[in-house]
Amino acid sequence: PRERLKYALEAGLLVTALDGLFWSGSQRIAADVLRLRQSGMPVVTTTVEVHDNLTGTTRKIPAYHL
Repeated sequence: PRERLKYALEAGLLVTALDGLFWSGSQRIAADVLRLRQSGMPVVTTTVEVHDNLTGTTRKIPAYHL
């Protein structure tokens, strides 16, 4: 799972926790990001707004990129 996350980040994608769950099956993407950072990868955390069509709410969630 961590290799898929690494590949997505190296490809320039912005990755959220939901992306991590769908793409790599990781339920703890923050832990995987920490391990990548400890290995020397300069992962940046940013905040993005997402909209939930079911409830009509907008929330800010963390997203990761290089």
